Amino acid sequence: MAYNEVPLLHGVLALSGTHLSFKLSSADVLARSHYAICLRAAKYEITRVSEGCLDRAFPLCALLIILCHLEAIGGDMRGALLTHLRAFTAILPLAWRVGRVINERLWLVLLEQFVYFSIVSDNVGLPSTAITGPDLSTRSLASSIGRQLPQSNIQGIMFGRSGHIFQLFEMIPLIQTFAQKPAETSPRHLDSEIISDFTMLEDRVLEWKVHMDSDTSDSLLSTHAELPVEVNAGLLFQCAILIFLRAAMYGPGMPSESLLAQIDSLVAEFISFSEKLDLRSKSRTLMMWPTLIVGSCARKEEHRAHLRFVLYQSPAEMYATTMTGKLLNLLWSDEGYGRSIFGPYGITTVARKHNICLSLG
Repeated sequence: MAYNEVPLLHGVLALSGTHLSFKLSSADVLARSHYAICLRAAKYEITRVSEGCLDRAFPLCALLIILCHLEAIGGDMRGALLTHLRAFTAILPLAWRVGRVINERLWLVLLEQFVYFSIVSDNVGLPSTAITGPDLSTRSLASSIGRQLPQSNIQGIMFGRSGHIFQLFEMIPLIQTFAQKPAETSPRHLDSEIISDFTMLEDRVLEWKVHMDSDTSDSLLSTHAELPVEVNAGLLFQCAILIFLRAAMYGPGMPSESLLAQIDSLVAEFISFSEKLDLRSKSRTLMMWPTLIVGSCARKEEHRAHLRFVLYQSPAEMYATTMTGKLLNLLWSDEGYGRSIFGPYGITTVARKHNICLSLG
């Protein structure tokens, strides 16, 4: 498709240049040049589509997804990725029918990427106020599309074969909503309705099981190394989501001793599994969100040291890993950490304090 669409070709070159600039600083100028052309092209195509050129909606959606990847890989800290997602959301109804006719398989891949970015990048930390407006619309649309992807038989790279781990991903916005539910009593985690909702959400997370072919042996499962991406990523995401859920149950500040003990245990489980996973594993490409969530609750220095190693020594060659590490270091070094600031709520607090809106992918 990029062969016939010049803006997409510039997007591919910008992606390559951004990766290359991680080790070769001179490549940064070229990467930024291609990126600038992509931005101008996106604005131009949005104008064309809004004026009635519906045949341009499909390539525009492809360009917006490339821009999302560029923001994530480049470690953007201004929230530019969310802007591209909002544009995609607005264009999507116009592109839906055209995309399926022109290239259905590519269209499904684009939809999977949209759903992934919407869930992960729109749920960095836990907010203390309700989410409204365009971000809520994007989130609702992404969840609706995501539930249809497993039926499409797409072999996507984000949710695994036949969308195997989407049922874990879709828990993230549900937990965000749960975090904003007001409690009738204080403290929040002792409220009977909150406890009931927590139990229901936890059961759904724990219902997720590893699905593997029958010829995959138990010994292979114990090594973790050669498992499919959706298995490795799923097991790590499951730990992170259970931590996310406990933070949402308690609310801002330091959790109760009982919840904190559970969180500490889940952090240790995540780290133990992560230590067995090769740095070059494809599963690592999906690990920014869980690493950030788990890291926000990592109180032991040895756990933090492992997460720093994974982020700063990543062979992926993208700024997203170092920017995630930077945000975690800011959180851990904050004078309020461990007292008034902790966990996913702490991510939001510290990011706001330093004017950071991480484009996570």
